[in-house]
Amino acid sequence: MHGRPSWRGAARGTSAAILAGALAVTAAPATYAATDLPDPVVVEGDDWTVEQVPGGYELTLELDDPLPMRAAAPVLEVDGEPVGLARESADGGSVSVITTDESILAAEDVDLSWDGEAESAPRSIGPQSVDPEDSDDAVEFDPPRLDVDPSENGDYTVARADYDLGTQAIDLEEIGGVKGEMRAAVYYPVEA
Repeated sequence: MHGRPSWRGAARGTSAAILAGALAVTAAPATYAATDLPDPVVVEGDDWTVEQVPGGYELTLELDDPLPMRAAAPVLEVDGEPVGLARESADGGSVSVITTDESILAAEDVDLSWDGEAESAPRSIGPQSVDPEDSDDAVEFDPPRLDVDPSENGDYTVARADYDLGTQAIDLEEIGGVKGEMRAAVYYPVEA
């Protein structure tokens, strides 16, 4: 046994040589591919870029402020024409849309709009105030005044009553005769 090489040792040596060769073959193309990839940015402006992505182009517009909450969907426009609904980045610093439309490669201007409305003309989604002087239908509203200060203590205090009917006080509906507990606390006013 001491004079012959072990078949296990030979198998281990062969396996190690195959593994080392495979690592050398896979490492070389990865290094080559990483240094020779073309720049994905195809077109860019002051605050926007168009990158080639699988399936088309990604148009990204950098924002000065996060998108405001509005009752409209954000849309990216290229030279005044809508491209698609914009998706906000996780950090809120940009919006982007992916499209197959190659006309964005000739983009000169990229803007954000809201359902076709320009960003510079924000739309109010809250209640509108009406000046009574400007409206024939204005109704004067004078709310009633309280006789007491609601932040002051009044004539009553609060009391608490607890009850406990046990853990099997009532039949629970439609679960095969299982009973449920009945415990609660009741708060009620008491004259001070």
